Amino acid sequence: MRTVRTFSERRCARLSAALMMGTAMCDTEECAEPQPDYLSFLVRLWRMQDGADAWRGSIESPHTGERLGFASLEELFAFLLEQTGAMPGAE
Repeated sequence: MRTVRTFSERRCARLSAALMMGTAMCDTEECAEPQPDYLSFLVRLWRMQDGADAWRGSIESPHTGERLGFASLEELFAFLLEQTGAMPGAE
C-alpha cells in the first residue's frame, strides 16, 4: 500500500525531480531525457463529508508511484502552477 503524504516544499521538489526523470515505456536514450514541455500526473479529487464540505486531492507520479496529498484545492493548484512554471518564483 502506498503512503499519501501531505504537501510540503521539500516533497514537492522531490516529486518534481522524480516526474522529470520518469522513463516509463521508454527504450531509447533520446526518450529517457527529461521533457520539460510535457508532464503527466494522476490527479484524484474527493469531497470530505465531515460538515466542512471541503475538497481534498492527491497527485501521483505515473513513473514512480510517489503520491502527494493536498488538504485543499488551492494547495494542489499551487503545486501544478509551480510545475508548469506559471507561478511567480517557479524555476
